[in-house]
Amino acid sequence: MIEKNTEKSNTFADTVNTEKTDAFTGTSKGRSAVKSGDISAETSAGISAGTFTGAFIIAFMILLFDAAFLLLPEKTFSENENRYLETVPVISWESIRSGELMDDINSYLCDHFPLRDQLMTVKTRVERLEGRDCINDIYICSDGFYIERYKAPSNAAKTVRILKAFHDILPENIDTRLMLVPTAFWTYKDKLPADTEWPDQQAAAEYILEETGIPAADCFADFECAAAGLASDGSVPGLAKDAALSAAADTSAASESAKTGAASGSPETTTEITTEIPADSLYYRTDHHWTTYGAYVGYRAYCRTARLDPVPLAEWTAETVTDEFRGTIYSKLNDYLIPGDSIISYTYPGDRLSVVYEDTGETSDSLYNPEYLTKKDKYSYFLDNLHSLITITNEDAETDRELAVIKDSYANSMIPFLSHHFKKIYVFDTRSYKLGPSAFIAAHENVTDVLILYNMNMIDTDLGIGGIY
Repeated sequence: MIEKNTEKSNTFADTVNTEKTDAFTGTSKGRSAVKSGDISAETSAGISAGTFTGAFIIAFMILLFDAAFLLLPEKTFSENENRYLETVPVISWESIRSGELMDDINSYLCDHFPLRDQLMTVKTRVERLEGRDCINDIYICSDGFYIERYKAPSNAAKTVRILKAFHDILPENIDTRLMLVPTAFWTYKDKLPADTEWPDQQAAAEYILEETGIPAADCFADFECAAAGLASDGSVPGLAKDAALSAAADTSAASESAKTGAASGSPETTTEITTEIPADSLYYRTDHHWTTYGAYVGYRAYCRTARLDPVPLAEWTAETVTDEFRGTIYSKLNDYLIPGDSIISYTYPGDRLSVVYEDTGETSDSLYNPEYLTKKDKYSYFLDNLHSLITITNEDAETDRELAVIKDSYANSMIPFLSHHFKKIYVFDTRSYKLGPSAFIAAHENVTDVLILYNMNMIDTDLGIGGIY
């Protein structure tokens, strides 16, 4: 712009000087003067035409997006993000006065902006080309992993108060366990970018366990050992045969035996693993959940503290039901170049299951719903997505014990392993179950065990925590 103004000024000065020279010398420079004037006119015309064209393009794009916004059908649910989208804001004097209306309008426009998913893809690709290693709270990690950021808990005191109140009201003869599951952020810490701020999930879990007084079904050591085995040779040699983990397991078993007076399994029974787990397979790469391999590691950890003999993985019937799973992490990046994950299901031959979804009245003989494999939200294949209460009966269970599970969605892929051991399992999602699990347990005297299972990201933010007690 400065150059153009200079050009115009010089042209004007040349014209004036030419006119002055003509007046003093009497020579004719009319042709030069006209030529300079023509250049000045052409320059001005070019600038005006370019400005007009740019304004026209911008106006056209605005009108195009406005038309798309008005004419395209409005979506109420984002399958890609697995959430409901913002609805049209309700106008009220209070919302105007507080400024809430403008926030709601902004959220609505962001959710329904035309080509939103495609623009998110472009944004991710540009940021990756710039070398960013954290995009939308997702770390771009080594070995093709994408790991969700973990933030230090801010509601720990409230969580402790609720869990302690729930535990204190339960009958003393019920074996209650709290399993806090590390996420990939903790287990795969070596894959994170070098400058990552790293709040320690294990320290946070130990604080909650100590303050609530609920006996732990600790699986941190199991995952640490598994991750170390995966990183070294692509297998889990003995998983809990690792010396440090075996010692921890034996100490835990001895402690539980002393507390309960019950016989614990032998070290070989409680710590030996009979199969190899593929490398880097404890968590999905495109989703925040653990895989069924990770769920199996958690299952073994629970069995060790609950006086159950875990079934070797080789004795379960495995089936890869999809290799196109792209979950919550993928949705935050929306990068179509990220390959999908495989989902593997496990069933135990001979188990006769009856599953009742109490909120809808639907029944099934399977813990899996294959209809979800054709949708974006493929993890809902486990336990048919979200239900406030599910009753699972196994007529061929190895015990007559009954288990109540209060959980987040991590438990959905672990419950198929647990169903082999318990006559009945009651599964609560306290985000929607409003009657209180403690009242239900008090009314069902056959309940012998309670498992509270949350991953370390959700234990601090899950809306269902308040519904536990």
